[in-house]
Parts: sequence; C-alpha cells; structure tokens
Amino acid sequence: MKRKPRQEIRLDRQAEIRLDRPAEIRLAHLSDVHLDYRLGNREAKPGVNQRTYDVGRTFYQVIQQVVQFRPHLVVIAGDLFDKPRPSNFSMVVAISSLRKLRNELPDCAIYILGGNHDSPKNFTGTSAIQVLAEAIPNCQAIPVEPASARVVINDVPVHLAFIPSRFPSSYRDPRDQPVHVPDLSAKVNLLFIHGIHEKVLPLVTASASWLVHPSCYQNPFWDYTGWGDYHEMLKLGEREFYAGAIDRTTTNVWAESDSKGWLAVTLHPTENDLCRLQVRHVTSPQVRPHVVIKAESVDDLMKRDYQVPDGAMVRVVVPYRLDEVKTLRKHLSERLPHALQTVIAKPERERVKADTGTTPKTTTAGGLSIEERWRQFVEQKFRDMTDSEKKILSGISLDEIVERGLEALAGKDTAEKREA
Repeated sequence: MKRKPRQEIRLDRQAEIRLDRPAEIRLAHLSDVHLDYRLGNREAKPGVNQRTYDVGRTFYQVIQQVVQFRPHLVVIAGDLFDKPRPSNFSMVVAISSLRKLRNELPDCAIYILGGNHDSPKNFTGTSAIQVLAEAIPNCQAIPVEPASARVVINDVPVHLAFIPSRFPSSYRDPRDQPVHVPDLSAKVNLLFIHGIHEKVLPLVTASASWLVHPSCYQNPFWDYTGWGDYHEMLKLGEREFYAGAIDRTTTNVWAESDSKGWLAVTLHPTENDLCRLQVRHVTSPQVRPHVVIKAESVDDLMKRDYQVPDGAMVRVVVPYRLDEVKTLRKHLSERLPHALQTVIAKPERERVKADTGTTPKTTTAGGLSIEERWRQFVEQKFRDMTDSEKKILSGISLDEIVERGLEALAGKDTAEKREA
C-alpha cells in the first residue's frame, strides 16, 4: 500500500503574547520528565511507587523554578510521561503542575511534544499529552505529526517548528522524515525535536532507527534548536542543545550524571541577523541520590567503612556466592538502615554466573546486566499480582525467585554451549 506523504500540521491559531522586557524573549526548554517512571518495590503511599512519587515531586518543583524565570514560551521536548497511558497519580501531577504554571503566567504559551515513551503505539491512539493539553488553557500538544506555530511576543513575530518522536518504521527512509524550514518573515525561528542526533548515537544504546536525518535540523537560519531524548544536558552546537532529563529515569540510572535540570534560554532579536543567545542550565532541586559501592569480596565489603546519604538508592557491586546472599543482605540492612533501597549486583565479569562456572551473555541493550533486568521483571510481576496469586507463592521470597531464575539461565547457556 502506498504510504501517504507526511503533512505538517499548522496549530490552530496565531497567539499574541505581551509581557515585560520587549527587548528579549525567554524560553524554558524542558525534556524527558518521565512522569510515571518506576524503579524498585518501595511505595511512597499505597499504590504509588516511591520513584514515581519522586519524579512527580521533581517536576512540580521544576515548574516552580520555571515560574521564577517568567518565560514567554515553555516547550517540553518529548517524554513528559514514561508510558502512553500513565497512572491517575501522574496525570494529576501533570495537570496540577501545569495549572500552577498557567495561573502564575496566564499569557505564557506551552507546547508539549510526543516522545518515544509516551506516544501511542499506533497512529489512531490517543496520546496522554493530548488529554492533558485539553485541560490546560493555551497549551498545545504535538503528539505524532510535525507541526508549526506562529506567535507574536511584544510585536516580535516568532516561528516555532516541532518534530515529535515517530515510530522507527517511519524513519527507515530519510525522505519520510519531516523537514521544517525557518520562516524568514519572522524575527525569531525556533525548532524542537525529540529523537537521536548523529552526535549522540555513539553515546546511547538506542536503535539507530530513531536517528533523525541531518536535513531536519541543519538549516543555518534557526535561532535555537532544542532537543529531547538524550538524558544528559549537551551542547551540540552554538545554537543547538539537549536539555537533558530533570531526574534519573533511564534503564541504567547508576550510569547517569548528577546534573539534572532544564534550560533557561534568553533570545535577543536583532534586525538583520540571528538572535543573540544566552543559555543557562538550571539544576533540578532535591533529586534523590543514587550511590554505587564496589568491593572485591563480601568480606572486603563488611570490613570497609562507607556512608551514603539518607534516602539514597544504593547499588552494591560485589562478587558473591548464593550461600552469601542472606548474610550480605543482613549486613547491608544494618549498615544502611536509612537507604531507600539497596540493589546487589555482581561485577561485569561475574554477572549471571552460577555454580556451573560459566558466564552467559551479561548485558542487555538498556545497559543493565541480565541479573538486574530479570530482577526488574520479577518485581513488576509481583506488583501486578492479585492477593490470591501471591498466596500461591507463600514462603517463596522475591530474592529466591531471582536467584533460581539466574541459575536456570546459566544452566541453559551451558547446555547450549555443549550442543554447539
């Protein structure tokens, strides 16, 4: 079947914004909020994962920072939510936060791009950001199709272009990718994209299918290009930036930097040239600390003196045998009584190593060991179980299921090698 050509969507009206300081335009560039992100099995309150609560709190506090900056424009460049259908808790957080922004800055325009996490799984699905935008005045959602808008800020015409995340199948041919061009009749031209830039492809584990073709963003007349998807703040060029995530929300949070936040962008329009640009990274407040402790052996770990901040997520990397697990967990619970959660992992060379002495493939595309991914899977299944299903497993702990699964995985790998 012949594919229909992609059509740019013109957002339905031209906004006129009149705020203070007519000589400058202020933009708040956020991305990768990931409301409804989950990690571990602790709950902040019944039915709400602790890390889900943390990320929601961080977003609300970031919006307070944005209000203090008093922007004319706020753009969330994709992945406001961690999934297409977020929980009621996360929807309430999003609505409450953006209503606070709207109440404090009634004339500020808000734009939300669809990301690869919160876009619907098919072209006919309804996106959560569309539902959200209907609840917030002067808020536009750009879920799947490219779109553009024109606003006038203190008599300065501003052209905005948006390229939300697309399904990988639509990126196979560069000709299928959306191409925006600056509107030279406007004083300011802004482009926002959710996807993988060619410069960060070597730094991420994402599929190259999400790579955005350079023809989409290399036009030299963009005053500012804001990206979403990569979780670290990164300057790609003099006028091109990834904002980074506001909290630790990747599949490998232990590898992320502590610097989380958003970009406060100030543009000074000129008569015949690109805007003068000032970009400032604003750090998110109170991001929960994540600490990695490494030791050569269980005995070495028990002898060492180590401290972690209260409420930290802790990952202990140490070689251990199955018969040492209970002793190890008891030691950690006594030494780290105020840690939110402690995860035990074997070093890279030891991961998923059972009594057979063999080591199967150790890492997955998300950067975590198979042990850690298996634990996440089991924890999710435990959370989804009904009370009657949990009774069937009475007397069998989550840790036992994880360890038995790893033993079976190592045994399967050994059998496959023997057959080969």
